[in-house]
Amino acid sequence: MKKVVVGIIFVILVGIVYLVSTDFSEEAKLKKEIDSVNNLMSSDNIDYETLSNKLIVNVTEGDYLLVEKAVKNYLKDVINNSYDMAQLLNDGSIENILTVDNYENDGPDFKDTIAYINDTREEFKSLKDKILANFDRDEIMEYINNYNLDDYYVDLYEELVFGDEADDLSNTTITDDIDDMIELLNVQEKVINFLKDNKGNWKISGDNISFNSSNLEDKYNDLLGELEDI
Repeated sequence: MKKVVVGIIFVILVGIVYLVSTDFSEEAKLKKEIDSVNNLMSSDNIDYETLSNKLIVNVTEGDYLLVEKAVKNYLKDVINNSYDMAQLLNDGSIENILTVDNYENDGPDFKDTIAYINDTREEFKSLKDKILANFDRDEIMEYINNYNLDDYYVDLYEELVFGDEADDLSNTTITDDIDDMIELLNVQEKVINFLKDNKGNWKISGDNISFNSSNLEDKYNDLLGELEDI
């Protein structure tokens, strides 16, 4: 009888050891995977294609797989917003708004320019809201809460997502950059509306714009001066 009991205990212990070692293995794989993703994200020149491909492939199993999916789903949204931000900031059209070429091509009514400014400004505002959500703790936790996992896995998710910055989720640098771009568009809009309202009182001569009066020229230059304060 004792041998049977000992045998049962041995089997149970072996099972426990196996489960624990498997858990350690899956957790190690998960942490290594997320470290790899973070390294790609912190690159000076992010390869969005490689990053996106990595985020759609899972390397773990069981409850760790659910944690991995939660982390990667969150990071997908962060990366998508980052990519959209990069696309907007690299849009050369913003830099061309107050150029002689644009004055000639779209003036004096500037229908395309005004529509572009309005659309782009709304894109920046929408993107700002999405990025702020990326740094909101409640929003971040929704990715893992949907799986109804034990506290251990929820804590692991927090560790992987927040790292050592759990108490500092703000990212004012990004949102300040967006606010600056919105303000830039606002000032550019003021310049374009000024030119539209005073059509017939200015013309393009070579690479320069000239006005019928020094008063209008001064107002135009004052508006351009506002760009320096951004």
